[in-house]
Amino acid sequence: MSALINRVPTGRIISLLAELKYLNWRFKESSFTLQEMKLDPTLEKTQLDFFPLAVESKRYGRYNGKYDPYLENPLDKAGFHLTQSTERDSQKSKAVSECFTALEGLGWLEKESENKGKISELGFKVASLKYEDTELLELLRISLLGYGPFIGLLSEAVKNQKDGVVKRDDIYIGYPETGETIEVDGNSVPISIGSQKDSVTRTKSSLIAWAMTAGFLWPENLDVPTKNIHVEAMELLKDKRPWTKFVLNFEDAIIYPKEKLFVSHPLSYKWMTKSTKALRERGQADIRNATLGIEEKVKNRRFAISYLLSLASEDKKALDYLKIIVTLEKHPDLFVINSSLFAGAMEQEINIAITAGIPFERKRGMIYPKTLCNLKVLKYGAPEKVVKLIEEIYTKIS
Repeated sequence: MSALINRVPTGRIISLLAELKYLNWRFKESSFTLQEMKLDPTLEKTQLDFFPLAVESKRYGRYNGKYDPYLENPLDKAGFHLTQSTERDSQKSKAVSECFTALEGLGWLEKESENKGKISELGFKVASLKYEDTELLELLRISLLGYGPFIGLLSEAVKNQKDGVVKRDDIYIGYPETGETIEVDGNSVPISIGSQKDSVTRTKSSLIAWAMTAGFLWPENLDVPTKNIHVEAMELLKDKRPWTKFVLNFEDAIIYPKEKLFVSHPLSYKWMTKSTKALRERGQADIRNATLGIEEKVKNRRFAISYLLSLASEDKKALDYLKIIVTLEKHPDLFVINSSLFAGAMEQEINIAITAGIPFERKRGMIYPKTLCNLKVLKYGAPEKVVKLIEEIYTKIS
């Protein structure tokens, strides 16, 4: 499966590499749990022993005399900013979950169950390298071009660039907001199925950091390095400077080659919506309850868009988007939240394909998908009846 990264620490490739090297040292070919991915101070080594940026200080370091400089307090029990530690409160478990999401998206880990994974073949190759190795940069580029949301980021950069420069604010990667409402106890309640602004900012920041590290994007006001760009990027990313404009340091053919790019880790069915469990703020109880009731329909229709375009891409076809809308509307129990708002909502939902890793071109109502996707990953978690229905729909409208 593949999900959308949503935490800034995952943007630091050097931190992800340290975690991967730690897992390789501790588990090798064996499986491990999310809990076991955290820094464990009882072990002989921790992630900090594999982290080149760790600061050594017998005075302040708690873990073998080392601490993570990205933590503001050297005595912080978190130990390692990327995953936190086993000493930390369980509420911090989201950090390690996001770390797994990032490593899986890169193809460096494989998920075996909801709470278990192991290092992939590509992961072992990456783990054998030092950060400064040129071969790491080559493998990183391969890894990034397999992750759906990253392809979405680059496609947004290409679409919105002007004279080879793109503004950060012109790039959007996240879940579409449709503006739909439903009736609850006689009241019209808005449903929250789109990414919040802060969430989009975090995701975009992480993906841009990846793009800088691999040399795909570079701050406009700086000269693009001619070699060791990943090392130069590491130095730049130590700062928290919010660069607003970037030079596109890649040809369109990188993501749109003559033979379509294969996206090995597109967004999976399960992660076609944000987690509605996060809607705990005051005044959002009605919105959360309303959203929980229609979440499956949102997943179904977003998956339908992504799956239909992926099938069409394999067959080198374009699809009439109006036909998709009309056909899905015939199955309200699976796809429709508010029939009067459905057509307008679907005009926004089409953008989920970009976030999933299936950028497209639209001409006179026809949708032309521009990548190929790993259908097994895309379908992960999708109900069999939904998959079969969409395949039947594809046969009728293609």
